[in-house]
Amino acid sequence: MTQNSRTLAQGLVALATLVALGAGPVAAQDDQPDAAPADQAAAPAEAEEPPKAPPSEPVDRLRFRLEASDWVAQPAGLEFEPVSVIDPTDPFGTTIDDMDFGTQSSGRYGVSVEFPNGQGGIQGTWWGTSSEAEETVALPGSFVFGELLAFPALAGFANDGLADGYTAQAETLLRELRLDYFRTAFESKGISGRWFVGYRQVAHDRRISASYFAFEPLLPPLFPPFLPEPRPDLDPLPDTVALSSEFEGRGVESGLQIRVPVLAGDRLWFEGAFALAALRGDVATEYRATNAAYIFTDALGNRFVLAPPYDIFDDVISTDPPIFVVDSITQETGSVGVRTDHRSQSASVIEAELGLRWRFWKTFELFGGFRSSRYDGVGVDLEVAPPTGSNLQAVTEESRSVYYEGFFFGLTFGF
Repeated sequence: MTQNSRTLAQGLVALATLVALGAGPVAAQDDQPDAAPADQAAAPAEAEEPPKAPPSEPVDRLRFRLEASDWVAQPAGLEFEPVSVIDPTDPFGTTIDDMDFGTQSSGRYGVSVEFPNGQGGIQGTWWGTSSEAEETVALPGSFVFGELLAFPALAGFANDGLADGYTAQAETLLRELRLDYFRTAFESKGISGRWFVGYRQVAHDRRISASYFAFEPLLPPLFPPFLPEPRPDLDPLPDTVALSSEFEGRGVESGLQIRVPVLAGDRLWFEGAFALAALRGDVATEYRATNAAYIFTDALGNRFVLAPPYDIFDDVISTDPPIFVVDSITQETGSVGVRTDHRSQSASVIEAELGLRWRFWKTFELFGGFRSSRYDGVGVDLEVAPPTGSNLQAVTEESRSVYYEGFFFGLTFGF
């Protein structure tokens, strides 16, 4: 026999005892109408006090809930912008290309314990997700892609910051841990709510790299018979760049959860929640860029950076034997980089969700809905600014955010 069955049986026995004890004095009073009032008053006093029935639902124990859900979310607002695209027919038609990320399915897990007698409870939640995107575009001979991320000095085949093709890879990663205390705020027949306050920890990494190409450069042929020997080393090298940001912060959060019953019997509800967190943490950022340029070295050893249209490539000095100027030209790369380590950074999180919850069997519940989360200030893009005079290390910093939004569904089990 289960605990509930034993409890019900004990309750029925106690109720029958009370009925029997109450019915006995009444029957005695009907059969003996001349009995003294003192004897009638003494009869109930002589009866033994019946045992109290135990409550059907214990209120002095902890209640646990396990929850697992899948959130199909799409990141947005990352501002991964590797190139601008020039419209040759419209001077005002330049557009900025922003890399798009698809939806990603990721698990979100929670466990909670509720204290007895309405003393609230504690809930822990963990969620992590990662997203990747890649772009490869080539328009050989059409130098319409502006190298937005490259180091400005000598960027592009013609030193004008333009390329006729590019590749870009981007990645973002987020991990989150929450630990909250919750308690009932209000409760009525039509609506109930509970507030929560606690700790939130967020880690967010973002990385982007790009390579800019000159697939069809405006150069003279670099092979015989135009040159005495092939010069594949003069084929334009790509400009490359890589940016990264790693943020980890922690802070307090607070919010409110609302529940509105839809069907009688407390089995189906509308649910809504709102949370706000203020975080303080550290961010480590890095910027690396490499550009290529053509260098001419004269007979005295002086070196010059060549600029388009590169007519000097096919110059020949009429001597015996002839001197090809291209033999004095080399292609060289230059790199620049800057980084910050453990720099203090403030961030915030705003989260809202709306959904349905259905108790389909005993303590099992299905739930689903739509959630939107915004993480502000959880990344920094560090770039070296355009040179001003002899200053090649002027740095710009752009604070970055990320949004995750999408549908979720899951299962809850309580015991």
